[in-house]
Amino acid sequence: MLNQVENFIKKHQLFKPGDKIVLAVSGGPDSMALLHIMKELKRSWHLTLIAAHLNHGLRPQAEDDLKLLEEQCQAWGIPLEAKYLDIASLAKANKRSLEEMGRMCRYEFFAEMRHKHQAQYIATAHHKEDHAESVLLHLLRGSGLKGLRGILPFNNNIVRPLLAVSKAQILEYLSNHHIPYRLDHSNADLRFTRNRIRHELIPYLVEKYNPQLINSLNQLADIVQQEDDWLNRLTMDFWREAVSERPDRLVIALEPFAQAHPAAQRRLVMLVCRRLTGFEGWEKKDIDSILRLSQSPGSRPYLRLKKGLLVYKVYEQLIFTTRARKKVAFCHQLEVPGQVYIKETGELVSSRVLPREQYRADSQDILLDWDKVKGPFLVRSRLPGDRFAAFPASGSTKLKEYFINKKIPWEEREQTPLLVSAEGRIYALLGLAVDHEARVSPQTERILVIKRERISGIEQY
Repeated sequence: MLNQVENFIKKHQLFKPGDKIVLAVSGGPDSMALLHIMKELKRSWHLTLIAAHLNHGLRPQAEDDLKLLEEQCQAWGIPLEAKYLDIASLAKANKRSLEEMGRMCRYEFFAEMRHKHQAQYIATAHHKEDHAESVLLHLLRGSGLKGLRGILPFNNNIVRPLLAVSKAQILEYLSNHHIPYRLDHSNADLRFTRNRIRHELIPYLVEKYNPQLINSLNQLADIVQQEDDWLNRLTMDFWREAVSERPDRLVIALEPFAQAHPAAQRRLVMLVCRRLTGFEGWEKKDIDSILRLSQSPGSRPYLRLKKGLLVYKVYEQLIFTTRARKKVAFCHQLEVPGQVYIKETGELVSSRVLPREQYRADSQDILLDWDKVKGPFLVRSRLPGDRFAAFPASGSTKLKEYFINKKIPWEEREQTPLLVSAEGRIYALLGLAVDHEARVSPQTERILVIKRERISGIEQY
């Protein structure tokens, strides 16, 4: 079995010679086999090993488990890190099941040990039966391909060297090498779903339907892993086409997105949600709600999902962020010539007046006929009831309607500075439009030149 495990490590490149590895150990048969096998590989692979054990505080026998680990780790020259936690109290306080709370705390502890010892990986003792149980559990829950992959050999600094060996092989290995181990009787507790699958469902399916069920489920997981890897590569190609990344959000362009196959849409949305939140537990109902939002006309109210994720549809964009949208309000006086810093948006607005013949065209400038405007001027954010006259034929319209007709996203509306007279007339939406009567014409003699420059990154939500 040692050669089989070593070949599996090489095939999947789980780690390399010279690495430092934290071994997750409980004292049970699987983890004792892992401990011994890694001890056997330690010299030839030049490995540094640290054993890590978490006492869940659920069984009186746990002290005996720790004693066994202390004796064997000392005999095999492997340092042991141990910690006690009251999982039952933590589960109650966090409103989680014992099984879920225990798993969360174990992996937090192992990660803590990896960082403490600056190790590259955490190794766990999952084997073929664990792999099969995981596939079956996800199948019963209606999982997609991600769940049917089962337990990955390598995932987020966690490696599983025993994944290709069976429980029977592990027990035989322990017997042949006279390795002691402890049995955790809670593994037979049928209150836990995984235990019912292990002790009731799998034996029934093996007896009634397929004696090779464990191998079949492992084979299914291997096939799905390969196909999922291929689909992930296609999804990344789609990402490069449709997704733009900004400091506080990810944006999907809906034109290419709408043309894609529904499966590609679903995978891309799932990937965006995971990338932005770091959370893996997105459910079908979450993704379906986002897809419905993407298909709705115009702009729609946002979705507020778990992990603080907000999703907006703004015309031809689907915006994902974890920052709440904030209404921006500002009002500053603008001298001519002069400049004003709008701290609320991180922009500098400057002004000057030039004779027409001295002006050199710049596409970034906002231009007004100086003789058709009247100061003093304010630079402010929009207010309810604002009206703006962009075109002579239509006269002034509500500013809100103008923004809607031009399909200006909500956050851009909030950030757009308005150049306003003391009497309240809006002369310009800086960067967007100028009042038709204040526009530069062939008769203009003096030009009011306004520049709008961003000088710092400001959150837009």
